[in-house]
Amino acid sequence: MFLSRDNYSQIIKEHKILRITGCIGIVAALTGFTADWFLYGGFYGGAEFGTVSREIMGRISNARLMTGGLLGPIEAGFYIIGFWHMFLALKPGGKIPAAITFGGLSWAVILGSGAYHSSFVFRGLLLRAQNTITDQQFEGFRLLTADTLQYMHLLYNVMFVTGLAATVIFLWLILFRKTYYPRWMVLFVPTLWVLVLPPITRHIPAPLGGMLHGGSMNLSFLLYFTVSTLLLWKSGTETESE
Repeated sequence: MFLSRDNYSQIIKEHKILRITGCIGIVAALTGFTADWFLYGGFYGGAEFGTVSREIMGRISNARLMTGGLLGPIEAGFYIIGFWHMFLALKPGGKIPAAITFGGLSWAVILGSGAYHSSFVFRGLLLRAQNTITDQQFEGFRLLTADTLQYMHLLYNVMFVTGLAATVIFLWLILFRKTYYPRWMVLFVPTLWVLVLPPITRHIPAPLGGMLHGGSMNLSFLLYFTVSTLLLWKSGTETESE
């Protein structure tokens, strides 16, 4: 198909953005995994994550705990830019559903990485304070901990719903509409791997199992952005100019 100079320039510009945002998506996943490491990183097995991660958050320094929490909103900002890569890849299948996918995942990461992840700082501070309270203070501390966990669960549940809705549209676009992706790309939809990886990593022993389990969400997105960026490094402009 013949392309005018303006159309060709627009395609080249968009493809450069596709590359850049894909790379930023990779940075987002690595930043998120680093944040996980600051919060509960250590050399233990996946089956031990629930117990050992709480022990680690309850005894690490304030600087390490707060650095892990602070990286959450930074990670979220990178992820939103990375999700524009996803929007551009899906856009040929329909701008509106692609935009809904972008918006749903962006809201999910704002709640997940920005709010939920950051709230682990308060969880760590509570775990640390648990070792210093008296019997008379225990009931108030128990209520405070329960309320904090309830808020964290609320954030997680809303994040799960928005992410699930975006995933359904993502799968529909790849399977039934023409996008930059081949249909086999459904194997790398990150939010599906978020569900698949934890049962697997739970059985990985020390020294890597704990961090693979705790960082499974970011590893899922790292897999997606790496595969997608490599796949679309050249093919985006070729598909658009057919």
